[in-house]
Amino acid sequence: MKKLNDSVLYFHDYMTNEEETREEVRRFQRDFYTSGIQVDKIETTDEPPFGGKKGYDILLFDWGGASFGNSMMQHFCRNILDEAIEKPSRIYIMVSSFTADAMKEALGDFKQANGELPANVFLNIADACRLLVG
Repeated sequence: MKKLNDSVLYFHDYMTNEEETREEVRRFQRDFYTSGIQVDKIETTDEPPFGGKKGYDILLFDWGGASFGNSMMQHFCRNILDEAIEKPSRIYIMVSSFTADAMKEALGDFKQANGELPANVFLNIADACRLLVG
């Protein structure tokens, strides 16, 4: 079992309460553990962490619950992709199927515009763990 000492931040929508957020964090820790990585601490925020507002090595992202009727999910996906190019040592992981679907679409647009994709953006924890355990 590899112990992860990197700082992990969970950026989530504002539609959850504290208990729901704590349960999601415990689920993420189990998902990491199942993939061979022990993560002791995951910080949480519902404020966008981009542009140096928060320090982190790994960003877990889920904005699915607050995305209906607005373009915030797409906006945050573009923020992640831009930052992923600028900060290739950081890892960005989508942690819900709705968010992963939005990121798949953003990745397609990004590849069409830039010709390449950042290697540090993952659609789920298991795929990211393959790199982290590697």
